[in-house]
Amino acid sequence: MFIELLAEYGLFFAKIATFLIAIVLLISVIVNAGQRGGEGEGR
Repeated sequence: MFIELLAEYGLFFAKIATFLIAIVLLISVIVNAGQRGGEGEGR
């Protein structure tokens, strides 16, 4: 019982961690491109 709960929580946490890392990388790339080019594409 406890192990199932732990496994579900682990999967949930892994999904959130992956999502957060993707967002941070995306923001980092956008900021980097903005600082380098000076003129962005908009999105």
